[in-house]
Amino acid sequence: MKKKQIVFDSLAVIFGAAAYSAAVNVFAVPNGIVQGGFTGLATMLNHLVPAMPVGLSIFLFNIPLFILSKFKLGNRFVLKTLCVTAFFTFAIDVFAPFSPGYEGDTLLAALFCGVLSGVGLGLVLLSGATTGGTELVATLVRLKRPFASIGSVMLVFDLIVVALSWAVFGKLESVMYAAVTLFISSRAVDFVLYGFGHNKLIFIITSKEKEITATILSSVKRGVTAIDVTGGFSNEKKSLLLCAARANEAARINRIIKETDPKAFTIITEAGDVFGEGFR
Repeated sequence: MKKKQIVFDSLAVIFGAAAYSAAVNVFAVPNGIVQGGFTGLATMLNHLVPAMPVGLSIFLFNIPLFILSKFKLGNRFVLKTLCVTAFFTFAIDVFAPFSPGYEGDTLLAALFCGVLSGVGLGLVLLSGATTGGTELVATLVRLKRPFASIGSVMLVFDLIVVALSWAVFGKLESVMYAAVTLFISSRAVDFVLYGFGHNKLIFIITSKEKEITATILSSVKRGVTAIDVTGGFSNEKKSLLLCAARANEAARINRIIKETDPKAFTIITEAGDVFGEGFR
């Protein structure tokens, strides 16, 4: 892995942890807002047993998932997820005493909690890791259903946890505010991962079609279609490569193109609907 990618991934995890920690400590815990997943379970446990730190509870809840993922996703992915989860949960507990809890308008708290938690989770997923919990569950689900949106899969699992908050807090409003948070969070996750447009269509005119195709297939796992073309001005024989991808994948593919063939002519445009393997 190149140094720039390592730096990018590290910064994504750091800023993601900061955003998520603020969502939990500033908005969720002071207002009894359940975010879903293991964070929601940890918030409810902290409400029942205040001495139990939220971050530590999240980490302990994740241990069974780490064991399962070891056989499904491999040691490298699990180790990276374990380190990121430990960093996230550590950040939550360390910053908790210094975080000014917001106890004003609960709806505003739910909205900001959703935005911050979604951005935090999205940044981590963008780095190629997860923080465990429903993100890890969603990653496992995508092994069987690769067309599913990560944010939508997380939303389904999180709603189950939110339903339990009614019994813990004894108020229907707790469930309603949690639902708002989860919806905003899932949209924020998809926004960070996919941008405004979920799909991109990439046109690449190059003389190094084999190298670019092989790298895209191995690194991004997206299909590429090659068409023989002739330059109208230069009269040179080249290849036109077509590739449909998600917005965040398009950035990676563009980087691959520039590194493989700096002289390639590339067009990246929006693709409203894409049907077929790998897409909804």
